[in-house]
Amino acid sequence: RVGAVAEALDITHLMKRKPGQMSGGQQQRVALGRALVKEPLVFLLDEPFTNLDAGLRSRMRTEVKHLHLKLGTTSVFVTHDQEEAMSLSDLIAVMRDGKVVQLGTTREIYRNPRDLYVATFVGKPKMSLIDGSLEHSDGDVAFRSADLRIPLGSPARLGLVDGAWPSVVLGIRAEDVQVLLDGAERNADSFGATVTLLEPIGSDTFVELQAGDAPVVARDGQKVTLSIDQYVHATSAACRV
Repeated sequence: RVGAVAEALDITHLMKRKPGQMSGGQQQRVALGRALVKEPLVFLLDEPFTNLDAGLRSRMRTEVKHLHLKLGTTSVFVTHDQEEAMSLSDLIAVMRDGKVVQLGTTREIYRNPRDLYVATFVGKPKMSLIDGSLEHSDGDVAFRSADLRIPLGSPARLGLVDGAWPSVVLGIRAEDVQVLLDGAERNADSFGATVTLLEPIGSDTFVELQAGDAPVVARDGQKVTLSIDQYVHATSAACRV
């Protein structure tokens, strides 16, 4: 078991060294290996990847996930890194000031945050939040702010109870915002905005848009060249009130 775990954690070459002869990251991996090799009933892991570089952190996440699936052991994993939480967990507990704010699956936490704290804490980039109100028309509702109007569908689909909603906050995930290319068909749901920031992340680009006073971030995977201060049109496919 020692040999198998050492190989998985890439610490075979450290087996003859003393702790004082290792770096902080190496000591971290040895400590993790020491816990794994015992095959306990429950793993308690408190930010075990803190001192590792980005590449090794990613690899360690994969190895720990494989080991967890192989051993079937309950693991409680504490982290401030939401990518670790999202990729490793079956259930996530989001805590604030020592209290559990929301407990649920990765999808529940991400798609249906219970409050604004969870909505902005989980997800990269953060969920775009826009203040506004709801207006009713022909049995449906639409979100209205000073610079945006976004149809939301029926109140039942949104889980709204009867009553007036003079003040609400609209949440939009970046992947639900589509930047429309020149010549693309526009509809009543689209809105105009100015590109204020571009953050390439490999195959996708985070596009920060400014629609009047409303900031909206889009995750754009289209092979199109955008530029700062360019005026574009965009549409949102899914929103949360």
